[in-house]
Amino acid sequence: MLNPRDDKNEWFFQDIGGMVGSYIAALTAVSVTNLRFLPSLFQWPWPTIVIVPIMSFVIRKYKIKFATGKRPADVSEVKLALLPE
Repeated sequence: MLNPRDDKNEWFFQDIGGMVGSYIAALTAVSVTNLRFLPSLFQWPWPTIVIVPIMSFVIRKYKIKFATGKRPADVSEVKLALLPE
């Protein structure tokens, strides 16, 4: 709030990063706890190594869409799984 960003859609990218970061943390915990067939040093970093490039691609895709003037509501759809269609 004290240092506002130039990009008004920055919240969208921070939200993606936060959700993916929590998923990486949970997957790392499951990996270290349960995937004993993997080498010990590989159990920790593999979720980050696999998921961060995918996240970067998705964020870049949305930045391109926003650069053409589209809004977050135009490029993403939110559905609640608990509500019938």
